[in-house]
Amino acid sequence: MATAVKSSSGSLRAYLITRLLLVIPMVWILVTLVFFVVRVVGDPIQSAFGGRLSPHEIAIRRHSAGLDRPLLTQYWEYLRGVLHGDFGTSLTDHTRISHILIVNGAATLELTFWALLVALIVGVPLGRIAARFDGTYKLRFHLAPPLVAERDPQTGHLQKRAYGPWMLGAFRVLAKLRRLRGTRFDLFGYTAERKTERRLIAEYDALLDEIVSSLAPANSATAVELARLPLEIRGFGHVKEANLRHAKAKEADLLARFRSPPRAMAAE
Repeated sequence: MATAVKSSSGSLRAYLITRLLLVIPMVWILVTLVFFVVRVVGDPIQSAFGGRLSPHEIAIRRHSAGLDRPLLTQYWEYLRGVLHGDFGTSLTDHTRISHILIVNGAATLELTFWALLVALIVGVPLGRIAARFDGTYKLRFHLAPPLVAERDPQTGHLQKRAYGPWMLGAFRVLAKLRRLRGTRFDLFGYTAERKTERRLIAEYDALLDEIVSSLAPANSATAVELARLPLEIRGFGHVKEANLRHAKAKEADLLARFRSPPRAMAAE
């Protein structure tokens, strides 16, 4: 029995090490595909600026970004930068890509980290334990469907309920109905959260129109902050509602600054 347990532990360790090592070639293949596809499909400078630059300005920006050098030279320098954590800079506002990934992808990276951690610490041991025992098990799913879930009278948050294994069939049906999303037959489109999402899109379009019509050197930095506000509205349910309230409060402050920039800067 001890030999069998030791052998199982060794095979599990080998499996995990193999999976981790396979990540390296997968990342390399993805990085290579993205690098060449971006350059083969079209000119990155023209794609980034949408034809707003003259041929002379495009040539200057291509030279500044190193896009006029041989393709293999660009690829080698890009790989060296990636290995050192340098993913380059944005073509539009020269923001470092690593900074953009940290700001915009922090929540996703955190969720991925905790999901992997739970899978390794909880999932793997439970899987090994379950493999040693026979018997029947009943699945239960704890969910808070927006159309039927009740709200907690104290917090106002949707309350989760336990649903049986029949939910697996319901999930399959919902997956097939995903094509109805955005149409009049989308039942979830009538929820308060979806209505808020559609309202936010219209408000953001109006905000961008105002930014474009009133943009000036004195308020350009504030305009960038305003344009990035939707990135702060993350999550679902009450988490998203809290982030939305925070973003709207910040938007009001930024709009006041955008519409009335400091006089000293405006004079410049």
